[in-house]
Amino acid sequence: MMGTNVRGDDRVRAGTVGGSMEEAAHIADLDADLPDSVEEVTADWMTSVLRASGAIAAGTTVSGIDSRPLDTREDIGGGLLSLLHRCVLRYEGGTGPASVVVKFPIDTPNTRALVEAFRVYVREVTFYRDVAARSQLRTPQVHAALIDPGGSRFCMVIEDLGHLRQVSSYQGLGWDDALVAIEALAAFHAGWHGSAELGALAEVFLPWTDPVYRFGMPQLFEAAWPAAKRHGGDVLPSDVERLGDGWGALLPAMIDRLSGTPTLCHGDWKPDNFFFDPKGEVTVIDAQISCVMNGAFDVGYFVSQGLQSQVRSGRGEELVRRYVDAMATHGVVLDAEEFLSDTRVAVALCLVYGFSLFAGFEQMRPGEQASARSLLQRCAAGCVEFGALAAVERLT
Repeated sequence: MMGTNVRGDDRVRAGTVGGSMEEAAHIADLDADLPDSVEEVTADWMTSVLRASGAIAAGTTVSGIDSRPLDTREDIGGGLLSLLHRCVLRYEGGTGPASVVVKFPIDTPNTRALVEAFRVYVREVTFYRDVAARSQLRTPQVHAALIDPGGSRFCMVIEDLGHLRQVSSYQGLGWDDALVAIEALAAFHAGWHGSAELGALAEVFLPWTDPVYRFGMPQLFEAAWPAAKRHGGDVLPSDVERLGDGWGALLPAMIDRLSGTPTLCHGDWKPDNFFFDPKGEVTVIDAQISCVMNGAFDVGYFVSQGLQSQVRSGRGEELVRRYVDAMATHGVVLDAEEFLSDTRVAVALCLVYGFSLFAGFEQMRPGEQASARSLLQRCAAGCVEFGALAAVERLT
């Protein structure tokens, strides 16, 4: 049985940024049911989606669909917070995209509860509907973005970028790709830096000053950090374990430090979300944890977790300075030393990405467990290189 009828949008539509998250869920153009699983993605449903997005002509129909899941371990682009499927399409009466990616909520209970609490799916749908087309960021075409009023059930149909070059987060980026990524991040941040829209954006893309973080993160820390030490303690250097033990108490000071000079942050700026074309330009996916914060939040996450270890070693700070220089080319002048200090704090704050999923570690699939351990290890290595413990201890 199909889920509740929910009206969505054909690709990207402006006009709801600044409304409530519930209002953001009701942008109307595409009249289609909201499926709960890939089994409910029928040829007729896909035909209506692709016609509404302009991807196929009115006389063209989808005659068949062959789908397979994108696994978090085996496939670059597999997600920890969503279930993704590549759907290969057949047509009658015309042509259309050879394949698309269809995205649904994660089915792991603890992780599902986490993403619902932080309104993850509302953020992504709103980003593609209202923000992407107005940003200096290359993003895939979104054929449909459907979500229920409560924000827990959603489905997106996205352009398949699998033909482009990808580098997994397990491997990490080389230096040339890292430069492309950091300059793309600067262009994105500069477009929203100091924007009059940031207050409205913050109603959907929650800053960490929001009560959901102020009160929710300590609870997440208490549930997840002991499990992270239990299941991933072997990848935690002593300084990082010490940082983790005090992370909950240090959280307010870290948030306060990263609340100044905000912009719109992507929130998950990592290799798995990058697709490089033959010209070296990058298209970016996955805006589920976008937030209004100091740009150092994205930079700290990226430089501590997104590079090959031998590339980052001794050059992490250089990459931060390249970001500062790139921002200047877009008219945003930052104090390099102050921004570097902010980045070190961000690296410490982003340790949460490494330990948060461990609250549900025992319920995860093996591939998800391996991904969670790998992420924790990258976070820990970044904390060591950037002196994250010393940086946050100086805040107090």
